[in-house]
Amino acid sequence: GMDTARGVVLDITRALYDSGEHGMEIKALLLYVNCADGELRTYMRFLREIKVVENYNTEGRRAWRLTNNMTKLYSSIVA
Repeated sequence: GMDTARGVVLDITRALYDSGEHGMEIKALLLYVNCADGELRTYMRFLREIKVVENYNTEGRRAWRLTNNMTKLYSSIVA
């Protein structure tokens, strides 16, 4: 339901915020969220569409991180 989705989104956001600009690969992110791999990928696509996260390639691996705007917003909320 909605509560589960909200929880997963918050867990993703918190984990990526803590990982900084280095970001995280999906398999690392899976350790922080209460959902399956395929479901997480669906969330990530949605969050990319609404400009919460971006994905990038580093050292041949594909990682995810928060967008600059989301990082600023999150830090202003948790500060």
